[in-house]
Parts: sequence; structure tokens; C-alpha cells
Amino acid sequence: MLSSHYLNMDSSLLRVCTFNMHGFGSNSRYLASLMDLHDLVFVQEHWLLKSELNKFNDINSEFVFYGKSAMEDKCSKGILVGRPFGGVGVLWRKSLGNNLKLYGTDPDNRVIVVGFRN
Repeated sequence: MLSSHYLNMDSSLLRVCTFNMHGFGSNSRYLASLMDLHDLVFVQEHWLLKSELNKFNDINSEFVFYGKSAMEDKCSKGILVGRPFGGVGVLWRKSLGNNLKLYGTDPDNRVIVVGFRN
């Protein structure tokens, strides 16, 4: 599922979207196309382990990634049973520079909060 929004910030257009990936492996190409069209991309349900989050950095060198795995607690308890789940992240265009401030995630790693500086 995809949702796109365009925000007017000081006469500049900020292109923002959110994308439920239903797994990184099957939708990383589509994510790359979204990054071509947007400045800020929020992702959910990437299903990656913490050690795999660096895969986002290989998609587009013009973007910075911050994300969390929902699998950390599950994997720390032993062998993973069932399919992977969860995970959130945000990718932002490097040209946003210091205008974007990353506040972090909630304690359950389900929400990422970013803000914009004037």
C-alpha cells in the first residue's frame, strides 16, 4: 500500500510517501522507483533483521536510511519460527541536509518521528 503527499515548505515542494513493503525482498525495486519520485519515504513491514538493515543503503546513494527491526526481541530468544514480520524505516534525500531532524522511535519500534528545522 502506498500513500503520497506533497508539502509546501517555504516555496519548496517536499515530496513524501509511505509504503508498506510486505517484505524487503519482493519490493525493493518498487521502493527504488518511489525514491526517484520522493524526497522522504517512510517504510513499514520490511521484515529485515537488524543485521540486514544496511540493504536500504544500497538502493539509492542519494538517500540516508534510519530504521528499526521488529525481529530483535524474537531472534534473541533463539530460533526464529514462522515468517519474519514488522520493521519501520525512513529514507530521506541527502539534499535535505540539516533541515531534517530525526527524533527516533517509540519504545516498541513501531513509529519513527522526524521533524523539520526552519
